[in-house]
Amino acid sequence: MKLRICVFEDDPLVRRMLGTVLARWGHEVYDYPHPLAWPSAAEPECACTTEMACADAILSDVRMPGMSGFDFVTRQRGKGCKCRHYALMSGAWSQEQRAWARALGCRLLTKPFSLSDLNEWLHEVGKPTPPDYGPADRPRK
Repeated sequence: MKLRICVFEDDPLVRRMLGTVLARWGHEVYDYPHPLAWPSAAEPECACTTEMACADAILSDVRMPGMSGFDFVTRQRGKGCKCRHYALMSGAWSQEQRAWARALGCRLLTKPFSLSDLNEWLHEVGKPTPPDYGPADRPRK
């Protein structure tokens, strides 16, 4: 199933590779060098509508200029984002970061990760987010 996926990665080679792979897998991909480059970043509320979430899945690096992946996920949820599938990527996870990511309900991907790990997560995403999906519906991990 075609998913709308936002990728936030400051390394241009990694960002390009992820975008290319995801597009070849048939997904609609929007990629940005950091969360503040996203068009709706400055908006006080998320771009989600009652009909559709802003994205079906968001894949973000942990360390980026301007805002960490943790802060980005926290901010999006605070803005009412209805996207329910987040994955965070890092090459060096501390125990504290792992706990934080899990508390946020994010999938953890350790760089370098295999494309099969990425594909496994996307299969879990499964289908586009229903329009009435709210914060109380988020799965706990």
